[in-house]
Amino acid sequence: MGLVRRPAISEVIATLLLIVIAVSVGTVLVSWASSYSSNALGGIASSAYRAQEALRQYPVIEYATANASSGDVTLMVSDEGQLPATVTGVIISNATSYRYYAQFYVYNGASWAQSSSVQIQPYGVVELRVDAYGYVEAGAPYSISVLTSSGARASTVVGVGP
Repeated sequence: MGLVRRPAISEVIATLLLIVIAVSVGTVLVSWASSYSSNALGGIASSAYRAQEALRQYPVIEYATANASSGDVTLMVSDEGQLPATVTGVIISNATSYRYYAQFYVYNGASWAQSSSVQIQPYGVVELRVDAYGYVEAGAPYSISVLTSSGARASTVVGVGP
């Protein structure tokens, strides 16, 4: 009596397991790729929006003066853009070094008030003063930059008087 060979159930189960594993791996890869591209494109869009916003904020240093004996650096800053600009710091640099000032004084029409930020409305002007005593010296040129919260920047060069 001869034995009749029938296909084993284990071959069918093995084939089904391979199909399930392949579909699962494919699903994970598609999900990861979708998440990665969404995050990458979101970051690009966010960067583009910040750049566009910075272009619509256009700070300009209208006037700057520095006095070595008092150490005061006084600035008139305007916003020539379409959006309000928030000044968050001032950088004063010479040929060899720079200093970042996160605190400055804002003139409110009657007195100077210390602040770490000030908002300038479109086409508005604000007067700022930085106490750079010990850093600015008479006769030396200094570059002064005003930084905003969106990354817009205005710069000028000023000579220091006695």
